[in-house]
Amino acid sequence: MTHSSISSDLSSDTISVQIREAFQGFTGVAERLEQTYATLREQVAVLNLELNDTNLRLTKSLHENARIRHYLSNILTSIEKGIVVVDAAGQITLWSGGAERLTGFTAAEALGGQADRLLGEDVAVLLHELTGEGRDGRREGRIVRKDGHILEAETTASPIRDEEGKVLDTLLVFDDISQRKWMEERRRRSTAQAGLEEMAVMVAHGIRNPLTSIELLATLLAEETQADVQTSHLAQGIQAGVASVNTILTNLLTFTRPVKPCLRPLDLHGVIEEALSTALYALKERQIDLIRLYHLGPIEVDGDRELLKQVLLNLILNAVQAMPSGGTLKISTRSPEGGSPVPIGGHTAADGQPIRCRPEPSGMNGGEFVEVKVSDSGYGVSEADLEKIFLPFFTTKPKGAGLGLAIVERILERHGARVSLESRVGKGTTFTILLKTRYQARAFAQRGI
Repeated sequence: MTHSSISSDLSSDTISVQIREAFQGFTGVAERLEQTYATLREQVAVLNLELNDTNLRLTKSLHENARIRHYLSNILTSIEKGIVVVDAAGQITLWSGGAERLTGFTAAEALGGQADRLLGEDVAVLLHELTGEGRDGRREGRIVRKDGHILEAETTASPIRDEEGKVLDTLLVFDDISQRKWMEERRRRSTAQAGLEEMAVMVAHGIRNPLTSIELLATLLAEETQADVQTSHLAQGIQAGVASVNTILTNLLTFTRPVKPCLRPLDLHGVIEEALSTALYALKERQIDLIRLYHLGPIEVDGDRELLKQVLLNLILNAVQAMPSGGTLKISTRSPEGGSPVPIGGHTAADGQPIRCRPEPSGMNGGEFVEVKVSDSGYGVSEADLEKIFLPFFTTKPKGAGLGLAIVERILERHGARVSLESRVGKGTTFTILLKTRYQARAFAQRGI
């Protein structure tokens, strides 16, 4: 055998071995790959199970969070107090259902707006104090509702902080305290008036007896001195003075006498017109223009016609006396079913016909009350006198007895109604009467209040 033949046989054997080893290696790798793939499939299956479980928990958590958000939203909507969140720039980021009801502004109107614009200067001061001191604050003040009514409110402010104690936003909570303040004022006045009324009765009865004698003697003196013009004139002056004192005494006794209204269904506009008819001469004499802004259609209330007419007449004459050189008297009405009245055209003089008005198509109506406003363009009431204006015997007029507005307030209280005023010196005064609806008035009378 030659050398070349031996080398060829060796090469073939080597190649065969290498091929066999390669196949064996490939088979081993394939087996390992198959094992790895099986393991991977098992791991993927486990991961899929874990992922599905995680997805289920996440979905459940999202539903739970949505339920909690909805629940908290319902709580915020149900809370009667107004809840507002304000950011560092003073912009409103949360406006609760209570805030909507108390102010008349919807969340869509309020969100993104400035808090001081919607909630007033008192809240602006509270926010400023909170920014400076970083502590909770409380303040009473006034908020102008969307419908123009003044809301007496108490507002508390609390900072909202992050984990590090840094102030992020401010939480404002405000509530209507109009009823509370009205009751406090009513209680204060009742206490003050109790002693005054007792004294008034004693004084009235003590003066009336000698006053009758003076009046009789003055009448006899006037008859006996008809020929003496000067003496007769003096006697007539005594008679006029006695009549004036007698009028004051009559008002005193009227004020101290219990008011018991006889409630009957009546047309409010008709009562206003009767009062205006009585005051017509005074309006013409002072050349006062009259503007009537009546709610379109009749407004029915339960009340005592004569007592309510006395209330309106007192307010009208009070306005006339505040405009000695003429001016404008405006009387407006609004019912719970409609918004602010809008004049159809112009205004009338004192002897003109009432102007009918249509209500605004939208807006708040000031609650379940019928509203009457009596406004004048007179000299107004100073801020110092506003708190005393309804007290008996307080007057800013040289010849006033100071009982007219006290009687007005007493009559309205017995109707379950309220009266308030706004005034600016040199600009005029507006008296606002809030009368209960017929249903409310009946319930008020049944309680015997």
